[in-house]
Amino acid sequence: MSISEQAGGVAYRDGTPVLPGDRVELRVWVKLFRKLSGTVVYVPGISKRRGGMEHGGLSWVGIRMDDDGTVIGSIVDSSTGRLVKRVTFLGRGEPQELPTNIDLEG
Repeated sequence: MSISEQAGGVAYRDGTPVLPGDRVELRVWVKLFRKLSGTVVYVPGISKRRGGMEHGGLSWVGIRMDDDGTVIGSIVDSSTGRLVKRVTFLGRGEPQELPTNIDLEG
């Protein structure tokens, strides 16, 4: 199975497929737009489905922030399958699951 098939069609803005465990960097509004790093913990179409991450025709990629463990959602453009927010892919890492007791922050 190719990486794009594994990613269920979700990609970064440059077309690189999004996979659980990916190391990323992004600016987060709830953290005063600071550039922070994190790990992808939820990818629609790959991860075990969570209602808070996929509903009403919308979906989000969940990113656990390194600084405090907060999970931030980055919305996926439903027409292109790409992340809307500026999320920079840094490299592949070990897949992690989104714990059921963690809610999506901004």
